Order: sequence, then structure tokens, then C-alpha cells
Amino acid sequence: MVDPHKMGYVPYPAGIVGFRNGVVTELVGQKANIHGPEIAGPIDQPPALSAVGPSILEGSKRGATACACWLAHKTIPLDVRGHGQIVKASLLNAKRLHRYLEHHARHL
Repeated sequence: MVDPHKMGYVPYPAGIVGFRNGVVTELVGQKANIHGPEIAGPIDQPPALSAVGPSILEGSKRGATACACWLAHKTIPLDVRGHGQIVKASLLNAKRLHRYLEHHARHL
């Protein structure tokens, strides 16, 4: 599972669940009528995919989500000096908030 939404500061639908075995596609995929008729085939063979949208858990993904990920990572690189600084600041602020709440809970 890849979930850049948690600490990646990108839209929620940006996450993915990946499977090694393509047969799983038949078990979890959402079939929407707009994608055309189903093509029957052997159950133990993964279907030939012409598009990613019909085979993901949600049924489709908006292009804006991919664009948001690309832009976020282009603007703030995924390295120690870029995204690492945001993660560091988030963790330090969470720690600071925890100490603050502990201190004030003792004085109630």
C-alpha cells in the first residue's frame, strides 16, 4: 500500500493498493458501465488491461490527483531538505503539543 496522503500532503485519492497477482483485479475491481462490456476469460488469468481506471478499488481516479502528486513533489522534493523538513517540523510540533497538553492536564 502506498498512501502519500498521510504525510505527503496530497489529496486522499492519491493512495494505491498494489497486488503482485493480477487475478486480484477480478476480485476487487469495480466495473462501471461507462468502460464498456466485460470480456469473459479464464478465472486464473489476469485480464488484459487497456486502462487503469476500471481496475482500481474506487472504479476511477481523477487526473487532478496525479497532477497534485506531481506538482507537490516537484515543488517540494522528496529529500531531506525538501519534504524531510516538513515531516521533521510536523513531528517536532506534535511532540511540543503533547508536552503542552501534559503540562496543562497536571494543572487542572
